[in-house]
Parts: sequence; structure tokens; C-alpha cells
Amino acid sequence: MAQDVEARIAAACVRLVAVTENRARDRAVDGLRDAALAQVRWGAAPEPFPGLD
Repeated sequence: MAQDVEARIAAACVRLVAVTENRARDRAVDGLRDAALAQVRWGAAPEPFPGLD
């Protein structure tokens, strides 16, 4: 379940990266990275492009 939550957060961050710029984009990228790492910590396999399922 936690893996699914983190996957949804990563997907939301990918969308934010696409539509924001400057500092907001930086924060979205940070969130994407954090969510991807959390997925792995919860036992998911690493993905080459997290959030793009």
C-alpha cells in the first residue's frame, strides 16, 4: 500500500514538473526524487523513469 501511495505521489510530481518552472519545478523534482526513493525503501523495484507508468 505504501508503495502505491508513493507511486501516485511520483506521478503527481511528474505532472507538476511538466507545467511549472523555476523554483516550483525544482520543488517538484525534489518531490519526485523523494517519492521514488521512498518506493524503493518500501520494497518496490527501482524504476528507470518513476512516475511515468
